[in-house]
Amino acid sequence: MPHKTKSLLLALAATHALVPRANPKNARLRRTRLHEKPIDSDEMASLYQELRARQSDVEADRAQTLERWRTGGCSSTVAVAASDWVRRMAFDGGTVAFGTASGGVGCCRVGQGPSRADVVKAHPRAVEGQDLSKLHGAYDGGGVTAIDMAGRVVVSGGRGGQVQVHRAVSNGDSLTLEAVTTLDVSVGSTVSSVAVADDGKTLVACALDGSIQGFSCVDEEWTATWSSKNDAAALTVILDEERQACVVGFSDGEVYALDVNTGNELCEPFTTATGAGCRSLLVSDGHLFVGGADGSVVRRKLCVDTFAIHPSQLILETKADRLLPPHGDAVVAMCAPPCGGIVCTASRDGSIRVWDSAAREPRALYGFQGFKVWIGSLCASADTLISDGSDNAIIQHTFDRDAEARAPVDPSLERRG
Repeated sequence: MPHKTKSLLLALAATHALVPRANPKNARLRRTRLHEKPIDSDEMASLYQELRARQSDVEADRAQTLERWRTGGCSSTVAVAASDWVRRMAFDGGTVAFGTASGGVGCCRVGQGPSRADVVKAHPRAVEGQDLSKLHGAYDGGGVTAIDMAGRVVVSGGRGGQVQVHRAVSNGDSLTLEAVTTLDVSVGSTVSSVAVADDGKTLVACALDGSIQGFSCVDEEWTATWSSKNDAAALTVILDEERQACVVGFSDGEVYALDVNTGNELCEPFTTATGAGCRSLLVSDGHLFVGGADGSVVRRKLCVDTFAIHPSQLILETKADRLLPPHGDAVVAMCAPPCGGIVCTASRDGSIRVWDSAAREPRALYGFQGFKVWIGSLCASADTLISDGSDNAIIQHTFDRDAEARAPVDPSLERRG
């Protein structure tokens, strides 16, 4: 080997020997430490200030939204224009499901303008010999009699005594309904109301012959879990998931609270002082609101941990326990936005009212007029109040920041103070 080449190799070897071999694990730890930078007190203070500012913005926006709810600062627009008269409607997460007078069921997203939806046949339009006066009064519009939804699960009830379970599936920009199963509630009677749990895995339905039926979904299979029967017609059912209860109202004015999983009674049934049939129910702000077939609305305070009327409310209702003045006809639907302190009622007299429910004596703040006698559903989100009762249109009242800039859809649906 030439002397020059040998010297170069020795030099390279000596240089390599002077550089320690790095442990790969230690090297990774060392690199991590090199990238770590402690947050000094000024940066921490700035971060907390930014978080407090965001929290203040959220609280201010919530307060402004509540104020718009209280003062009627909203715009009214057509959310859905269906191809048939709408008889029942449900709303969840910006999506609306509805049942029609011909027995069809549709589902669509609610956007800035009127949405249209494909409708699938689900229930009979009418069944000969059925008397639905306890449910509809003198105005039976035909078709679907009950509907509810949770996420993509849509459940509808009709005049055959059955409920249809559908799943809403995305189809490009639209939604279509796929049939999942048919469940018997009381064949030969009419399903008057359905309620679906938020997870879409539990539902309760009731019928005009007094039947109540619970169902659950396990591994994509729906099965009946319990049943109950009353002598009076069951007109409405809701779920209070916080207290694991389903609450059922009957045509004789009695209200029952049942365990949603077993159907066992949770407390003694009670009857409102008016003695009218119970047409709608709502649990909001620790109270049970009962909408009567005579237009009355009664408020009952609930216990915190279990579904039972608070001991202070076991006496006959006083003025503080009623929402006055009453509607002119049956209160067919009620809802409450998540902001609290507000309750909305819809009546067969063609009106929707917004109430201050936080006051010691609840009072009506304002209302919307011009709806038809077939109004049957009312739903609310943080900034939206939406209802049927306008022929083939579903109307939404939006309480957002741009509400005042939008024109109302129809002068007949104007707000009344």
